[in-house]
Amino acid sequence: MTEEIVKAPEAKIETPEGVSIYEIAYHALSTLAEDEVEKVTASIRDLVEKAKGSFVAEGAAQLVTLAYPIAINSGGKNTVYDRAYFGWIKCEMPTEEIEALQKALESHKQILRFMVIKTVREDTRASAQMVSGGSLKEVKRGGTIKAKTSKTAEQETAEKGELSEEKLDKALDEMTNEA
Repeated sequence: MTEEIVKAPEAKIETPEGVSIYEIAYHALSTLAEDEVEKVTASIRDLVEKAKGSFVAEGAAQLVTLAYPIAINSGGKNTVYDRAYFGWIKCEMPTEEIEALQKALESHKQILRFMVIKTVREDTRASAQMVSGGSLKEVKRGGTIKAKTSKTAEQETAEKGELSEEKLDKALDEMTNEA
């Protein structure tokens, strides 16, 4: 997928009463072309806006292997998916609008499955490493999407420097002598 910069509108720091922060995690069908996946994401954004929501952060959809195959029955025929495009959107919206949003997502034909979680604004950084070595795109309040890549163990070791057995023994001796 091509990387593009997406500006998020300035969001309020305080969450007013009756408004909560939600994260929508979704899997779009793996049979979609990359430009169709962006249309699915755009349709989810439209649903959030119709529900009087504002955006906090977003992770661009990327093709992932599912933990287990999922069978979907459409027109009397089962289709099994073992991969899907995974993406997420964090938004602020009135709590009374969330049920309508969930019903709209359930009827979306190109979404394999989704989950809506009530969360907090500050928790916008994904801590999971990308297994495929890909990058994670994130939209911050009033900011732009930034590509992040996970560091390999070799890169982290090179940055910190090698730890020899001699240094390790010395450090252990100092710790045990202090106690």
